[in-house]
Amino acid sequence: MEIHGHWKFLVGGKDILLVKVMDSWNVEAAIAFAQEFKDVASAMIGQPWSILISTEQADLMVPEAMTELEKLNSWAVDHNCKLEVSVVGYKLHEEVFKRTRADKESQYSQVSLPNVPEAVQYLSERGYQLQFEPEVVQEWFENK
Repeated sequence: MEIHGHWKFLVGGKDILLVKVMDSWNVEAAIAFAQEFKDVASAMIGQPWSILISTEQADLMVPEAMTELEKLNSWAVDHNCKLEVSVVGYKLHEEVFKRTRADKESQYSQVSLPNVPEAVQYLSERGYQLQFEPEVVQEWFENK
């Protein structure tokens, strides 16, 4: 089946992966996303790293896609991801992130914030530094 859904990645620093998801997703999109995510993130897994993900331009996904994202979340935790900061577009997305939260590791945390500038500040306060100015990061998230 054809992939329905879009995303993009940017390595935002030595320990930050920026992720933007867009549109509605089917399971094929989730599988392709997970593989690309692992390929991009694998350069960071030798040290603690973080994710800044925006769903501000995302719609709903099929339940089977959620299962794939739950597996991806476990993979990230197993590969040294320590923090996920989510910028959510809809209250429903907050519920999706709650469902994928990994409970098995106390040193891993997820938080949802209302906008990218607050997310960038949150990461910075926890020692994760972007290689770009906050305005550049905001612009990257705003553009498809």
